[in-house]
Amino acid sequence: MARTTIKILYVSCSNGGWDGCEKEVGFNGIQDQTKRNGAAYPGNLKQFLDDITKSLNAKFSDAPIKKQILGDIEDMEGSIGAAIDIFGIQNVCRKWKGGQFDTRFNRAVFDIQISSLAVPAIKKWALANKATFKGAFVNLCRDDREFLASLETTTKSKEAVNKRFVTWFKKIRRVSHLDVNPPFELGREN
Repeated sequence: MARTTIKILYVSCSNGGWDGCEKEVGFNGIQDQTKRNGAAYPGNLKQFLDDITKSLNAKFSDAPIKKQILGDIEDMEGSIGAAIDIFGIQNVCRKWKGGQFDTRFNRAVFDIQISSLAVPAIKKWALANKATFKGAFVNLCRDDREFLASLETTTKSKEAVNKRFVTWFKKIRRVSHLDVNPPFELGREN
């Protein structure tokens, strides 16, 4: 069975509904969201999130789809909670540069941190080894200029998306000794 390319769930809600909302939450994980919803991740995060939102909004009245979406939201919340627990509320989803965490939220960092913590084995290990997990991220930002550049460039660049995911998952694999791989490599079937 081919590994999933990527899952990004974009949830919109206003007044308890799912349409017409400006609130956006991206979630990257290992489950097969793209196959279920007929979308492939092209490397443009905003466009992908917009497309998935339209697709999910159109299908939300279907009970099994609604149940899956709500389950995915719970998974996302668990991954975000773990990231906050590991990095701290002021540092989560922020790049490390110049000896400190940036003050601004970074979508590319959100991509890799939440995606990796959506993998149950990684989340379990990371929560048991917070300093090592956080340190691995800091070390990559400090020591790998290409990795840092991939966090600073557009979320539309396939090369930058590949660089950040592949590098981050390889680093996790090295420090944790878990048999994990990036959820995808654009242009390659996994």
